[in-house]
Amino acid sequence: MRNAIQYYYGIEVDKITYEKHKYYFDDYILIPIYKNLDMELYTQTLNLNNYEIILTKDNNYQTIIDNNNFVLIKRKNNLINLNFINLSKYAIYIKDKQVIPWDTLWEQKVDYYEKYIKTLPYSKMKNCFHYYIGMTENAISLYKMFKQEGNVYLSHIRLRSDEDYLNPINYVIDYRSRDLAEYIKKLFFEKRLVMNDIFTYIASNQYTSYECILLFIRLLYPSYFFDAYDLIVQGEEENILDIYIVNMDSYEFFLNDMYFRLKPYVNLPKIEWLTNKKDLSFDKS
Repeated sequence: MRNAIQYYYGIEVDKITYEKHKYYFDDYILIPIYKNLDMELYTQTLNLNNYEIILTKDNNYQTIIDNNNFVLIKRKNNLINLNFINLSKYAIYIKDKQVIPWDTLWEQKVDYYEKYIKTLPYSKMKNCFHYYIGMTENAISLYKMFKQEGNVYLSHIRLRSDEDYLNPINYVIDYRSRDLAEYIKKLFFEKRLVMNDIFTYIASNQYTSYECILLFIRLLYPSYFFDAYDLIVQGEEENILDIYIVNMDSYEFFLNDMYFRLKPYVNLPKIEWLTNKKDLSFDKS
């Protein structure tokens, strides 16, 4: 990889680290990409002082190394801590843009994964697969029930770390409920979630009733499972699923709590398997 970086970018590398499918050296990260970059969106966000995409010697934004597409980005010394305050500060409204409806994306995902799950040798993933497909189908049904156009913002595909927040490869245009939901999921599985923080954020950012509905739908959608699925297929150990399997009941209790706390904001339909849970054990502080 050192030789490839030297050849395509003219950068000499002394020490390089490979972690989570990315190559780190000096202030740079070489990232594999699996879809075309939205360079228009990247150009619109240059004033945010985010990480910079480095062009190849041939002035291309991406390059092919060993039959894989890569983008090189350069980190800056302005790492933003991922927290509720910055989540609000950097929620930037994007004019004249629409998103692909979530139900369309999720139905395609379900079809794709259902097609291949039987051919895979992963028993742990197979055992919980239909549970998470069921959650996804519930999320799809709710979305179809309430679907309408809404304001869209600079958002992120995922928010697993501080680094994700400034990484332009991670940018996407979506409803602002997306980032909030993905950040909440991160905090939940790290056991750092405080429920009151969520509703303080909703109130201070004047979330509409529709945005509250989208938040609940996005929390119901198990993006973390599909991310783990992809990583396992790429070679990760199946035990990365353990944190989600162990916390299945706890996450249902959390969703139940969210459902009833959101009732003053929105009129959500009853979800029998979720709202019939009796013994709530989630910390409501």
